[in-house]
Amino acid sequence: MKHHFAAPFIAASLAFAPAAFASETPVASVDVTLEVEDIANPTAAQFWADLEKDLEEAILVRVSDRLDSGGSRIRIDIDEVALTSGFQGALGEESVLAGDINITHPTDKTKTGFYDLKIRAAQGGGQLGEGQQVAVIPTETFYLTLINGFAERVVNDLR
Repeated sequence: MKHHFAAPFIAASLAFAPAAFASETPVASVDVTLEVEDIANPTAAQFWADLEKDLEEAILVRVSDRLDSGGSRIRIDIDEVALTSGFQGALGEESVLAGDINITHPTDKTKTGFYDLKIRAAQGGGQLGEGQQVAVIPTETFYLTLINGFAERVVNDLR
């Protein structure tokens, strides 16, 4: 049976205390890059227009207790093609947020890394119990699920 996302998960994911994450790596900055003009579908471009700011804020909220100018610098380059693909069908559980993650640290090279991260809305968070369904799910729910799931993965992957 297919499960659907519930809006309460989004509120719950924002309530996570930063101390809940395993890594205590200090973070100096977060910079998300998205070339909205490279998104071929105009509706998709408008939908994702605030992604840079929203993803930066979602990550910063999770590391707010360990911001430090000498910490790691997180740079994320979002894959515009993946964002456009989500609009070829209906935006939903198979929607994807993907990007290249580049983490640098000014003095500790063990905290440096580069990797690709791809998360589907279906991987981003909570689901309803067996047999429960939601008939209509607002696209904002999938947007927030992707943002929060992506932010959590980036923060959890800090060394």
